[in-house]
Amino acid sequence: MSRISFESISKTFSDVKALTGVTFEVNEGSITGILGPNGSGKSTLMKILTGLLRPDSGFVRINDISVITNPKEAMKHVGSLIEQPEFYTYLSGYETLEFACRIRGLSKQETKKEIGRVSQLTGCTEYLQRRTGGYSRGMKQRLGLSIALAGDPEILVLDEPTFGLDPKGMRELGDLILEMRSSKTILFSTHILTEARELCDRIIIMESGRVKYDSKDDPSVSIIRIKVDGRLNNIPDLSSFGSYSLTEDSILINKRKGVRNAEIISLLVSNGMQIDKVEDYDTFSAKYLSVVEKGS
Repeated sequence: MSRISFESISKTFSDVKALTGVTFEVNEGSITGILGPNGSGKSTLMKILTGLLRPDSGFVRINDISVITNPKEAMKHVGSLIEQPEFYTYLSGYETLEFACRIRGLSKQETKKEIGRVSQLTGCTEYLQRRTGGYSRGMKQRLGLSIALAGDPEILVLDEPTFGLDPKGMRELGDLILEMRSSKTILFSTHILTEARELCDRIIIMESGRVKYDSKDDPSVSIIRIKVDGRLNNIPDLSSFGSYSLTEDSILINKRKGVRNAEIISLLVSNGMQIDKVEDYDTFSAKYLSVVEKGS
């Protein structure tokens, strides 16, 4: 089932074509990453999806509801973090989250529980009582993510969610995104190659406002390398996911169609294995650079 649908989206600012004919769908229960350099159109597309901008032409739908003609109904299903979040500086983080929860329609009792839940997930509990005017960039990012998660929306739209986070925070957020994949549809943008490779079922590369690459159409990305921290002992049978082979410290899997990385990782972790890295076996960095350089 398609949760998000873009159809021929175009947007121009003065004489700059920010988006040209962008068309793709995001299916239920997937993590789709939009990858591209600054100025490629990622944030503009996210703003159109969340109703902050109107396209010059084209259609965008959430759960088959038009964002353009019925934004209020469409956004009931979405939690979003767009660009660098800013807040009323005189409000505390708690008051800011409280405001977001009440907008979502939560009661006072529900709001209190929800603030506890999302702040614990994002790691911002300890500074919720401080005014947001004194927040660092990373603290603002964590609070913004908490607001996106408030009300437990089924769809998450995250524009460069790790911006401003230190390496520990980036890893924690990545783990959280992977944990949520079983219950949510996630679309996020990034310009970090490793982040996209480790988290996404599907990667779309944008350049100069156009979709230049979609991993859905590339059979080479079905091969992944899973690097294990430690010896390759007690490897479970992975044949249901596809053919596989072992190297000194890694597992190479040629995935069957429809198999998600998270399914494989979950089985390995449940068998006591510590995963160090998951990456495409093809030279994705070279692929990305070739796409971007051709467009520049």
